[in-house]
Amino acid sequence: MEKGRVYRKKSKTWLLVLATVGAMCAATNARSQHPSSAGRWNQDTSEPRQLSQDQIASLTVPSAVLITGIDSSGRSIATAGGFLIAPRLVVTSYAAIKDATQIMAKAGSHQTEPVTLVAVSRDWIVAFLRLGADRGVTLGRPYKHPLAAGDTVYSIANDPNTPGGPVAAARLATRVADYLTVSPAFSPSYNGAAVVSQWGEWIGLAAPAEDGHINRIYGTTKIASLFVEIGLVPKDAVVTEENSPYRPEGSSPKNNLEPIEGGAPVGAARSGAGGLAGPDAAIRQPDSVIAGMALRRAEPLYPPKAQSAKLSGSVVVEVIIDESGYVVRATAVSGDDQLRGAAVAAARGWLFKPTMIAGASVRVLGQITFNFKS
Repeated sequence: MEKGRVYRKKSKTWLLVLATVGAMCAATNARSQHPSSAGRWNQDTSEPRQLSQDQIASLTVPSAVLITGIDSSGRSIATAGGFLIAPRLVVTSYAAIKDATQIMAKAGSHQTEPVTLVAVSRDWIVAFLRLGADRGVTLGRPYKHPLAAGDTVYSIANDPNTPGGPVAAARLATRVADYLTVSPAFSPSYNGAAVVSQWGEWIGLAAPAEDGHINRIYGTTKIASLFVEIGLVPKDAVVTEENSPYRPEGSSPKNNLEPIEGGAPVGAARSGAGGLAGPDAAIRQPDSVIAGMALRRAEPLYPPKAQSAKLSGSVVVEVIIDESGYVVRATAVSGDDQLRGAAVAAARGWLFKPTMIAGASVRVLGQITFNFKS
């Protein structure tokens, strides 16, 4: 590996990302009426060139999404970012919407509209939102240029009030577990926004550290893994650091900046979710009580393969809800295998009123039923 190089993106992963855009269009019954930026960029087979900040803005801001909303008390949540990965699918960070009971999005130059939460990753880092209509321009320029610590990267916002404008610059620092770090941190309004390289190529998603600073980038493989879980792309299409044929022989995955699955899950660290015994014991509640406690519901996407096969039926997901009302474990206990992943990913996004017993909040065990109709 060239000295100083700490990250090299695998082109095979981008085959997955590009295929995902088409799969997502089918899954949401969307037919784009606008040219995709991904398609335009993919026709360019020349070597990438460094772009100015204005050029990066013109290429990427149309795919940026402004995330707003309100929480259970009626207060506005902090303004955050997101980006279109398909004409109706928005990617953002779970931290950006975790307390929202109503979520709104403004895609590109379109009007602000309500969106549906459809999936949350198993580590509670990535969230998918579905728009009500096709919004066209998506972010998808294939990433093929190697990066090094110290390289400039940019986060993209769709907020006219963002300090410094829609594009914020930072420098890559290190790789830690399954994310990259940048310095300085991006402002809070970039939470969930896309991050691109100085060549205008998509790297990943900006997200907060435990202290709230937006100084982490979770890469395309983590986002692709959620696509796999909910049945939008085949499992064997994902490249991880363990199965990648492109990693230099003898190199350690921990010594480069490949953003792969792994490390300590943020969700588990936050929740301390465990079994039903000892300190992680939960009180079982009937399904009707669980449904009545819901402050926010997520609706699963219909996996394209299952939809084309006219597969229908119910999936029952058992959830553990912590003392604050967040789902900290979701497990499918019945239902067709092709539908389970989408149901579980949706269940993670539900938010509940805390359950109080004798004046103290307690953990609750219950079930959510999702119905898929062809």
